[in-house]
Amino acid sequence: MQKPPLSSLSPEAVSQSLSQAPQRSVLDNGVRVVTEYIPYVRSISIGVWVTSGSKDDPPSQKGISHFLEHMFFKGTARRDAFQIAHSLESLGGKLNAFTGKDVTCYYARILDEHLQVAVDVLSDILANSVFAPEEIEREKGVVTEEIRDLQDSPDELVHELFVQSLYEPHPMGFSTLGEEQTVSHLCRDELLRHKERFYNAENIVIAAAGNVEHDKMVEVSMANFHFPQVPASPNSPPLPPPALKIKQIKKEISQVHLCLGRQACPYQAPQRYPLLVLDTLLGTGMSSRLFQNIREKLGLAYSVYSYLQLFGQTGLFGVYLATDPAKLPKAVELILDEFVTIKKDGLTKEELYFTKSKLKGNLVLNLENTSNRMIRIAEQEIYEGQLHPLDVTIAAIDAVSEEKIQEVAHWLFDPKKLSLAIVEPQQVDEEETEHRLIGLLQNGSR
Repeated sequence: MQKPPLSSLSPEAVSQSLSQAPQRSVLDNGVRVVTEYIPYVRSISIGVWVTSGSKDDPPSQKGISHFLEHMFFKGTARRDAFQIAHSLESLGGKLNAFTGKDVTCYYARILDEHLQVAVDVLSDILANSVFAPEEIEREKGVVTEEIRDLQDSPDELVHELFVQSLYEPHPMGFSTLGEEQTVSHLCRDELLRHKERFYNAENIVIAAAGNVEHDKMVEVSMANFHFPQVPASPNSPPLPPPALKIKQIKKEISQVHLCLGRQACPYQAPQRYPLLVLDTLLGTGMSSRLFQNIREKLGLAYSVYSYLQLFGQTGLFGVYLATDPAKLPKAVELILDEFVTIKKDGLTKEELYFTKSKLKGNLVLNLENTSNRMIRIAEQEIYEGQLHPLDVTIAAIDAVSEEKIQEVAHWLFDPKKLSLAIVEPQQVDEEETEHRLIGLLQNGSR
């Protein structure tokens, strides 16, 4: 059906279309389809989500989930690698994928008139990839360079080290990219077994946001996505309890890069919204406490921020900072002081109001992008099993009280459960640094 241009809709119709709630269906084979219809745009973002990621990698096959994601783009029975890349780019669209800790996503963004092409390409690569041995060997070189690129980027490497400090020996602590040795030994049979184990109907969510009606997306999904129905995979082992830990590695660099934080709550936990407000207050943007006190007032760092990542079973909160090695103890001390201040003094009503406004504004502005809308409804389905409109999220943020933030801060900033990851220059005395930092962490602050 030809959709009318936005200019032809009445103000009432536009208002109604803006407030439409996401919709959900389950196909006969168990695949879930979630959509958010946005008729005033001319694009569609589609994601095929697999509820499996690097946490499902066997120890001897670290990186297999990520490597498998790469291989889906290397040729099918109908298309070679160039034709896959050209299929949507030639239409002005995009095709890509990413592997996370507990999800893998294959996504496309296209004009609404190219919906069928995008679905055909996504279904083709996921159902018909041939995994040619010569392509596997070639891609090992590509992924090896990706691993080395990470190793040469201390501002990224420190986050990998931080996750290791929080979760090892659990697979959540594995690098998503894997290791050079494990990647070099992957074989075609292992890739096919991994696909067969996790790429099944029960693990698939198809999410779409943009100018596509729900019934249409269900129709094309039923016609194109035929994932097998197999028994559910066993649950992963229990996570290790949070504990004080320091991990350090040395590189040929001039600055020291650090991440300080701990395991947080899962996506669906009630602490989620107080944590989002707390994270915004501490380290989001130039007006945040960390930025103002560490960079603007004292000039100790160029880059400093906090971040919150939430997964199905767990989550993490961290503060990142890069500074001169001689200033490292002072920087850690200042971060810990901010933690203690929140626990002791909380925040003012005015500060709470502006922090909530900042968080809500960031959320709404991000959702003006159809890709972010698609990601949002997919995560809701995967982690909560239900969809809710934006106003429900806004109301949850508004309901966060000063008391809840302080309560969460007392739980989160327990000095006995903080971990610290450091990537530092070769000339730094590692033992001396570790001794001083352990003392700071054990005391919690000055």
